[in-house]
Amino acid sequence: MVKKHVPPTRRAAGAVARRPDAARRSAAVAATQPPASSAEWQQAIAFHQQNRFDEAAACYEAVLARDPVHRDALQMLGLVCLTRGDAVRAVELIRRSIEVDPYLYTAHANLGASYKALGQLDAAFACYDAAVALKPDYVDGPIHAGNLLSELGRIPEALARFDAALAIDPHHAGALNNRGNALRRLGRHDQALACFDRLIAREPNRPDAQLNRGVVLLELDRHTEALAAFDRLIAQHPTHAIAWNNRGNTLMKMRRYAQAIEALDRTLQLAPDYAPAWVNRGNTLLSMCRYAEARAALSHVRALAPGLAEAQWNLANLDLLEGHFARGWRDFEARWRVGSLEPRRHTSIPAWLGETDMRGKRVLVWHEQGLGDSIQFCRFAREFAARGVTPVLEIQPALKRLVAASLPGVEVIETGESAPPCDAAIPLMSLPLALGIDIGSMDASAAYLRADAAGRAMHAHTHAVAPHEAGAGTDTDTRLRVALAVSGNPTHHNDVNRSIALAALAPALAGIDCVLVQKGLRPDDARQLPHHANIRYAGDALTDFADTAAVLADCDLVISVDTSIAHLGGALGKPTWVLLPAHPDWRWQLGRDDTPWYPSMRLFRQTHAGDWAGVIARMVTALQTFARGEPARVPV
Repeated sequence: MVKKHVPPTRRAAGAVARRPDAARRSAAVAATQPPASSAEWQQAIAFHQQNRFDEAAACYEAVLARDPVHRDALQMLGLVCLTRGDAVRAVELIRRSIEVDPYLYTAHANLGASYKALGQLDAAFACYDAAVALKPDYVDGPIHAGNLLSELGRIPEALARFDAALAIDPHHAGALNNRGNALRRLGRHDQALACFDRLIAREPNRPDAQLNRGVVLLELDRHTEALAAFDRLIAQHPTHAIAWNNRGNTLMKMRRYAQAIEALDRTLQLAPDYAPAWVNRGNTLLSMCRYAEARAALSHVRALAPGLAEAQWNLANLDLLEGHFARGWRDFEARWRVGSLEPRRHTSIPAWLGETDMRGKRVLVWHEQGLGDSIQFCRFAREFAARGVTPVLEIQPALKRLVAASLPGVEVIETGESAPPCDAAIPLMSLPLALGIDIGSMDASAAYLRADAAGRAMHAHTHAVAPHEAGAGTDTDTRLRVALAVSGNPTHHNDVNRSIALAALAPALAGIDCVLVQKGLRPDDARQLPHHANIRYAGDALTDFADTAAVLADCDLVISVDTSIAHLGGALGKPTWVLLPAHPDWRWQLGRDDTPWYPSMRLFRQTHAGDWAGVIARMVTALQTFARGEPARVPV
């Protein structure tokens, strides 16, 4: 049984701090200690500094055998116990040290570290605060507290502690470095960069600051600068495995895959069991479409570090990509432990993942990730209702009007809107796992979203092209009408691979009446648009996806890159062509030009990375066939 100890309370710490002579009193206590043999004590300290902990412990025990209340021997033996993993005895010994001398601030800090090792975090915080109360200029106190808050994910509070440390010592390297990391985790990258620059200006050769600076640059997508930062660090420290790992990760993001593999292989030569490098190697191999090798790398990570969420999450994506749905949906749940993804919401409602029969109960189904994901997965709310459950579907505001009109029997609310009392909650993309749905045999024969007639009438003008724009002698009533999306959210992690420049696609659409329905135009695309009279931009006229659905409903065809417009076309049952990079998102699988998700959809894949020319050439051939074989208007 673990013996519980009552830590010093915050009030007690404050009471001690009000005594201005705390240091003098501590010194007076030390002076009253019966002296240990000077040679014996020096030997104990020497053993401790040499990490010869068994021998150090024997010396401290010898001192305590003669003097059971020797303050320093109690504290130092406690530290040895903490180092050796016996935090319970460390707490006992250091508390005894504090009972002898309540004014020794280092003992309070070390007691905090011991409580932290036991997972008694409130006690740890109280001890760190007590140390600072005893010695207001004790800079390590707020740093220890800030580090613990960082580990708990309480980053704003951690930042406040690091700021407190810098108020004591404005140039403290550890506080500056940790403050920069906290700012980075808060997304305040420019401030984080300034923090690391300030530290490097004082200590130009400090490896951790250089490494962290490079990571910030990488997260800012300043890849060239990040690569230069890692190269400088490697030049100074050629065996710095983490720098090599980050160099490989940067090269991967720059799509210099072969060089990325070389850097990651160098990392693994230096540190064969460094799990993040195996993850990055697996991700790079995925980008290179070398799937068997990627699986081997990620499976090796799972053996090295079974609890590493990134490896489990990436293997889930690979399983789903290759059609192993049962295993893929199970491991897909690792997404909640991947720090770069969004946190869970609605945690005050009991979570449900299919463990019990919810018939007759009300369940909140809440959206996650992107708009396309919500369009793709909202169909399962109907399945929920068919099984006798009352689903309350929380959806993004831009989708509420369309989804609410399309899914009878499903109560639809938008993000931030109060939900009725619910018995359980589940994230939207967990429904296939919870409901035991096999996507490979899923009935996707019918469209499940619909555009209302009023919206179609209101937006009839949106896709029209004036006769002078179409060209002399052109019958605009018989021309194909295509809804088009060439790019999506520019912050998407794979945007550089999935989006197409309008200049590359537009020539293939000559003679076709096109309406760009995406929200927003990239600067280069906006400059190209005036040169293509057959293409009209309508994104600014569309207030939500109900409006966009109305435009798509009166088009003959939807052509889109992998973004929410593709999902909308498929969910409406419109003929939809999706232009995909060589390594696609998991939902499009491999080696097929159709998809079980949307029977009206056709997939056009790159044969190798960057091969948009080949995709467009095949699309042109398909357009010629489509124009000959399909009626001018396809009712929805």
